[in-house]
Amino acid sequence: MEPFSIIKNVLKFVLIGIAVKWGFGYLVGSFWIWLQDS
Repeated sequence: MEPFSIIKNVLKFVLIGIAVKWGFGYLVGSFWIWLQDS
């Protein structure tokens, strides 16, 4: 396995992790705002 593909895999995992965290935070934030409104 050449170093480049290892770096690509690491970047992919980091990007997925960031996307999941942002998506989860957005969902929780929207739910919280909805709770405050009602």
